[in-house]
Amino acid sequence: MKYKALAKHNVFSVFAELRFTNTKKKKFYPVSKKTIYTIVAFSVVITSCSKYDEGPSLSLRSKKARIAGEWKIESVSENGTDITSDYTAVFGSDATFHIEKSGTYHIHYTGGEDEGTWAFKGGKDEITFISNETGAGAEDYHILKLKNNELWLEHHHDDETLEFHYKQ
Repeated sequence: MKYKALAKHNVFSVFAELRFTNTKKKKFYPVSKKTIYTIVAFSVVITSCSKYDEGPSLSLRSKKARIAGEWKIESVSENGTDITSDYTAVFGSDATFHIEKSGTYHIHYTGGEDEGTWAFKGGKDEITFISNETGAGAEDYHILKLKNNELWLEHHHDDETLEFHYKQ
């Protein structure tokens, strides 16, 4: 097919006309439209927007599988100011946050513990924690990042924005 004739066709028919050469047998193999559509669809999925502000854009593990595990605080900020040292002074540097796939959680910290239930909310970009303590209400957190070993949560309370970075 001549190059001038290629200009008259749409992009998919042009790709369908391309040939891959098998150098041993000198045969030409056409690229099917199905192959082109598959490549384009896969490219769109790979380059599409991430569910979470900070990533990842693609994961083979489910969100529930990624959030389950034992988490330790890496940093805490309040309205953009690092307050990690204040947090660890109150809760201890060995505080752990254990999230189960079953929908329960346990927090162990210096001088106490808490447990309750959790659930994804809002298309799985938010998570709600409900403590089993009497009178404790539900707390909603926006998930900023959820990787296999990294979890970033943001919580709004009155005029404060708290950001928690956890590592496994």
